[in-house]
Amino acid sequence: MENKVDSYKIFESVARNESISKASEELFISQPAVSQSIKRLEEMVGGELFNRTKFGVKLTTEGKVFYDYIKKGLDYIENGEKVFSSLKNLEVGTIRIGASATLTKNILMPYLKEFHNKFPNINIEIVNHLSSTLIVMLKNGLLDVLILNLPILDLSDLDVF
Repeated sequence: MENKVDSYKIFESVARNESISKASEELFISQPAVSQSIKRLEEMVGGELFNRTKFGVKLTTEGKVFYDYIKKGLDYIENGEKVFSSLKNLEVGTIRIGASATLTKNILMPYLKEFHNKFPNINIEIVNHLSSTLIVMLKNGLLDVLILNLPILDLSDLDVF
């Protein structure tokens, strides 16, 4: 059984193409499946979305309003998927690193330069502060990575590498 997003994608394709058969070809699903999806969607919203003609389908007045919302929603979902993929693939984003000024200068900088060369679109934010403050920031999600001088007494709830 298809979900609502699938129904909306089918509806959007039929509306844009003004044709069930063209939507069927575009989506690689059968014409009866497209017709059934539109019928279920019309039942769900409680009214006709299309006027059927021998030349294809045209959106009803209500269908046009519905289409505008569905199109924007599908575009928003698609953009969200692209942004997620870009973040996952380190094409865009920000990494927040906590470290003391001494560690940043003497140890971290060569690695940051190498990282920046590999991933130039990733912003690097470095927070220099006391270790105790940085630990609290990491626990509160304000940092992604923390580089510390060990030993530190209470790291029991953190993964230490």
